[in-house]
Amino acid sequence: MKQLIVCLSLFLSVFATAQSPTLPIIPLPQKITPAAGQFVLSAATSIRFDLNNEQVALAANYFNQWLNSYAGYALPSSNKQAKNVIVLELNQSVKHPEGYHLQISPGQILIEAWQPVGLFYGIQSLMQLFPVQASAQINLAGVDIQDQPAFGYRGVMLDVGRYYFSPADVKTFIDMLARYKINRFHWHLTEDQGWRIEIKKYPKLQSVAAWRNETIIGHLNQGAERKFDGQNTAVFIPRKKSKTSWSTPANVSSRSFPRLKCPGMPRLPSRRILNWVAWISLSGWPPFGGYRPMYFAPMKPHSPFWKMY
Repeated sequence: MKQLIVCLSLFLSVFATAQSPTLPIIPLPQKITPAAGQFVLSAATSIRFDLNNEQVALAANYFNQWLNSYAGYALPSSNKQAKNVIVLELNQSVKHPEGYHLQISPGQILIEAWQPVGLFYGIQSLMQLFPVQASAQINLAGVDIQDQPAFGYRGVMLDVGRYYFSPADVKTFIDMLARYKINRFHWHLTEDQGWRIEIKKYPKLQSVAAWRNETIIGHLNQGAERKFDGQNTAVFIPRKKSKTSWSTPANVSSRSFPRLKCPGMPRLPSRRILNWVAWISLSGWPPFGGYRPMYFAPMKPHSPFWKMY
């Protein structure tokens, strides 16, 4: 009998899960209520929002740029009443600063939020409801979605110190984070294998520290015999391009944290540029990225170097 009860409980839980409404939205919204009818989006559809609110306009333009790449047309913007319209509206009835209310009905798509970031997240959910294949008319089933994040800090780190990504790649990466409502971008810019950000006051950080003698092949702990490619390489992100990398419309919803790492970062300039002898050398550590030995423990005389940031 006990086994039967357990089996029945599992069956009912699976059945209940199967009956709950689901949509192809990641992360899954807090509350989804199916609604009657559908909204037909076409080039005749307009988008209405407060044209005087810069952040809301940025979110609306982000959607229009995406729609143009997806369907080949953008929607005319207006702050007037109209039929067959997408409405972006700030409304304090949505209590969470990152929360939103998305309602799809015949004649109107309404996205409400307390803050512009909530509108942006509502737009991301709407974009995920579009079919894979675009057409002249896009049918979106009626639904009412109320959502807010379960976690305040939702972050991802990108390490360009060890593995270089171009500014264009970084910008695409940030857009993808925003698509899934990630709100913190941790940009790991420096490591012993290379200094990846331009500091105009210290040009040798680019001419010297951006270079590495060679790169390890495979994983550090792959085997007893470590092999290197023997190629002397250097690359860094110019200051102007580093700014444009995170000045993407997706930053309506995310914060970028450039990271200049300690101790991994200072061991390289200390050895190859500043030649500080007050550092502790741990010569027993294995080489990685072509450097030996490791350097740690910055001392008080080095503090002016860190104040340049």
